[in-house]
Amino acid sequence: MKTTSRAASGHSSCAAEFPDLTRFFAPHSVALLGATDDLSKFGGRCMRQMINFGFTGEIYPINPKREDVFGRPCFPSIAALPQTPDHIGIVLPAHAVPAALEQCAARGVPFATVFSSGFGETGSAEGRRLQQRIVEIAHASGIHLMGPNCNGVINFVDAFALTSTSTINGPRRPAGDIGIVSQSGGAGQINVMWRAHQAGLGISYEVSCGNAADINLLDYAAYMVASTSTKVVLILAEQLTDGGKLRALARRAAELDPVIDAARRAGVLVRVGFNHRYHPGARKARELVDSGAVGDLIYVRGRYGHGGRVGYEKEWRADPAQSGGGELVDQGVHLIDLARWFLGDFEEVQGFAQTYFWDMPAEDNGFLLLRTPKRQVAFLHASWTEWKNLFSFEIFGLTGKLEMMGLGGSYGLERLTYYRMLPGMGPPETTTWEYPMPDTSWEQEFAEFVEDIRLGRQPRAGLTDAKAALQVVERVYEGSRA
Repeated sequence: MKTTSRAASGHSSCAAEFPDLTRFFAPHSVALLGATDDLSKFGGRCMRQMINFGFTGEIYPINPKREDVFGRPCFPSIAALPQTPDHIGIVLPAHAVPAALEQCAARGVPFATVFSSGFGETGSAEGRRLQQRIVEIAHASGIHLMGPNCNGVINFVDAFALTSTSTINGPRRPAGDIGIVSQSGGAGQINVMWRAHQAGLGISYEVSCGNAADINLLDYAAYMVASTSTKVVLILAEQLTDGGKLRALARRAAELDPVIDAARRAGVLVRVGFNHRYHPGARKARELVDSGAVGDLIYVRGRYGHGGRVGYEKEWRADPAQSGGGELVDQGVHLIDLARWFLGDFEEVQGFAQTYFWDMPAEDNGFLLLRTPKRQVAFLHASWTEWKNLFSFEIFGLTGKLEMMGLGGSYGLERLTYYRMLPGMGPPETTTWEYPMPDTSWEQEFAEFVEDIRLGRQPRAGLTDAKAALQVVERVYEGSRA
């Protein structure tokens, strides 16, 4: 199933763990199952964008109800195509996708993108069953599968777009040297790609891979890292607004090693989203700590949690095969990252992961006690049984304390309170900053990444930070199984 070659020019050799995605990103021929020239439908917009983007290979619309689509001959089935396409897009109801993939397998199609929703992201038993079924078909036949529930791929280098997004309307922009990997189409194509274009930056590749049931974020990133057309790779692998998030970076820290090595050898920049660092309260706290306002740091104490909702145990987060873990991977990694940001790396890790309430194989609570070589300590608790959404992060120094509370929205007004110890001790001098504005942490993080690119400096939240946070989680998981 996994190959090592990079046959196309412009790509160096890549580690054996990653599939060769050359014909995924740069196919010679493409088919679209569910094609139409009705632009009110997904299949119509996808077809139109592929043509307008300037793809020079063969395009085969498939729809048994049409004879032609946008002036091109339309075929009734995959079997009726004049040749086997390198890549096929599937725009069908979820229940019809398994049969379509079986037809792809019979024809020997190597890559398929399933745009359809109604799979694991629904949290339903039927959705999970359908997703498992298409993965089984893909693995048994050697098909590499993007999606489901995705918005496709854009390749500015080779003029190939298999997507419905309107962000590429108009003349195709020149290829740049920034690669973008996201699960959410809105985050990857609008919040990042479109904003990058508005800022005058060029993009080489962009993928919005949805549930990432087969090909995962690191596979796409590895292809981009190996490309001579890409100098920077931005991976958005955080919890966003839809479907299953945090798949590839939410499994094992060792999975990041090949990407770290490839990025180092290729000299590219990779940023991993730790947006909590960019909340205004956190940035003010960092400023105060750096100025010596609380003296030498002693310990931090963090709590982060929510209470879920009816049916939460059936959603993607409850399935370790998709999420890689439970609450420690969901919100716990943000507490770990903030603790590392203020205290540094941890040499001693103790903790416990337990499922108390939700009927799921993933933990709903994680408790951590971490210590640095300087004997500074972090007490952290991430919980899916908080019932009332909570974010609290306290930083204790020899001469004062900082208390971050809330993140806005359901987590309450974001505020930072500074308690300054007085010479005579007693009640401290107290100063509070409140931040009632909308959350712009993602925008702030991306703006800094743009500056990283301009200056050629390493991002302050990169792959090594992601690996360090996941190593802490893994040590807690190992201790909990003992």
